[in-house]
Amino acid sequence: MRLLRALHGLVGLVALSGVACDERGGAAPTRPAATTGATGATGATRTRDLASLIDAATLGEPPPRGGDLLADIAGFTTLDACIHERSGFDPVLGDAILALGYDAFARDACRVLEAAKTKSREPCRAISVTSLRKHCEAVFAVHTGDADACPEELTGRGREATCLALARRDVRLCAGELDSRRARCEAIVTGTRARCAQSREGIAACERDVERWRAMLGSAKASSKTEAPVASFNVYVPGGDAGASVLRPLGSTDLGVSRGTLVVIDKATGRRRVEFGNLTEGAIPIGVREPSLRVVVDLGAEADAGKASATVRLAVLAIPGRAVTAPPAKSSFTLKATKLELERGGILDLEIDGTAGEGPEQLACHVQVKTFVRDVVVREEAVRRR
Repeated sequence: MRLLRALHGLVGLVALSGVACDERGGAAPTRPAATTGATGATGATRTRDLASLIDAATLGEPPPRGGDLLADIAGFTTLDACIHERSGFDPVLGDAILALGYDAFARDACRVLEAAKTKSREPCRAISVTSLRKHCEAVFAVHTGDADACPEELTGRGREATCLALARRDVRLCAGELDSRRARCEAIVTGTRARCAQSREGIAACERDVERWRAMLGSAKASSKTEAPVASFNVYVPGGDAGASVLRPLGSTDLGVSRGTLVVIDKATGRRRVEFGNLTEGAIPIGVREPSLRVVVDLGAEADAGKASATVRLAVLAIPGRAVTAPPAKSSFTLKATKLELERGGILDLEIDGTAGEGPEQLACHVQVKTFVRDVVVREEAVRRR
């Protein structure tokens, strides 16, 4: 039963990472798959077979008992001893695992405990299945309290929010999680089983996770939840009576800040930036149906929030029926920063006013954003000259 439940959690990410396309729409990289007992089977066939097997076997069954992850880590001695102790599952299930080509399942599962016990990420790197490798990285990060070791959610989106919240023991960071996963995150961090009643991922599975992580996490920080992020964007365009500007409100959008934002640090210069808007980097804003925006704010190189500065580095405006205004078009923006807390869970409260373009095509806009810092990441050339 424990093996079935563990495999069930791997199916979705195995399919995304190993055989089809990744979340960004490109071909996903694959690792060499074990072939024992699976000669002639394709990766897609293995994944479909695995999904069918697990769905049929666990239909209507409760999750396995949670146990104590911290005790499991403490009891780890050697990889071989762990494999010997934990690989004695039912022969029928063993046949199925070998037929699916994952003959290293027990070894990879034990590598999770090895990484945490030895406080080394090397065992995680040896795991062949992406989802289990990320789980290994998350367990290592939470056990060592090293949030920087949490696995990436998606390229360019920062680290997994639940891992960050657990590693920091800070329930505020659960606000960076998807709506469907937020209640589970809050329940685990706070050790509150009652919070699982709102979990969209299953109450029993959530309660199991609360039990499994409880001893490792101890008491979460006594911090309140973050306020719900807010954003507004108004554009003023020429064309009213006597040439007066006409207000064009954006409508309902969160400008990409509903789950917080990233503070990106340039590895070479140490300069920081945040960006927000409903236009992504590299997007070609042609035929937009509503006023659209992308703003990059340079936060300077100071780590101290009291000394941090904020200036608009880049602004792109796209209005239905009008030419896109972006550099090198003439523009002028001013920024008022009420709060600049450049750490995970910190608050960013900004107002931006400005104009873009010239003459009859000039646009004016007012942007207000209040959100929190979901993650802080270091990248090569994060702030590029434009």
